[in-house]
Amino acid sequence: MPRSSAPKHSDDLPAESGKKAGKKDTAERLAPYVVFAALLAAWEAASRGGLVSPLILPPPSLVLETCLLGLVGKAGLAYHIGMHAMHSLVLLFAGFIAGSVLGIVGGIALGLSPTLYRAINPLLGFLMPIPAIAWAPVAMIWIGLGWPAVLAIVTYACVAEMIFNITAGIRAVPQRMVWQVQTFGADRAFIIWRVILPAAFPYIFSGLKLGLAASWRALIGAEMFAGVARGLGVMLFQAQDFYATDVVFSALLIIAVVSLALEQIGFAAIEKRTLERWGLARTAEV
Repeated sequence: MPRSSAPKHSDDLPAESGKKAGKKDTAERLAPYVVFAALLAAWEAASRGGLVSPLILPPPSLVLETCLLGLVGKAGLAYHIGMHAMHSLVLLFAGFIAGSVLGIVGGIALGLSPTLYRAINPLLGFLMPIPAIAWAPVAMIWIGLGWPAVLAIVTYACVAEMIFNITAGIRAVPQRMVWQVQTFGADRAFIIWRVILPAAFPYIFSGLKLGLAASWRALIGAEMFAGVARGLGVMLFQAQDFYATDVVFSALLIIAVVSLALEQIGFAAIEKRTLERWGLARTAEV
């Protein structure tokens, strides 16, 4: 009669489950990169193999080559991606900073004052459905052609997103949190800075991210119509006229890379620093 094998020791089970969990975590982390690489490979094969015309869908290798040549100024002045990107980034950051200041101040004021909220909220509800780029004709009539009109549209786009999120975040703070602190004699400044703002931080940070995304969209659209000489929106418009699809995709690549870098590097650092300042960051393992 064959001898049955002895069961594994119970101490081995956690180790094995840990290895399986580690492999699963690794697979989950790699999955997005594998999918992205597979899509790029299929795209490259379809374009190079003639299944899709390069005029309609240029291969990724050509897009990357055009992007690199444009960044160093080897693709001609009209398609100098580095020059156009720098002009766009200056307007983007100027509008985003101005919009962030106005949005944060306005959102906090509306969130803290029920009277002001009741007076202004109907106007916000009326303006919010209107896309920022729809104000481009108005901005050009009031301000004129050129970068001031673009800056105004970008600032408005950022303010509209931020003020809505920050107001909602502050109004969502439970009133019992304020009452609990008031019982210990805390003044209004302490309550705002140490209770309300930390509790509303996820909304504030979300407003910053949405404000940046809205600023990007408004910037590219405004540059196409506001009569500026340089900018990624201008380059996209010119490339479309000449069916330079590789240049169009190169500009889109620059926009995506810059946005991803700002979110993954810039916003991550701000979030960590702010959470540590307010004592909300986890500093030890649980």
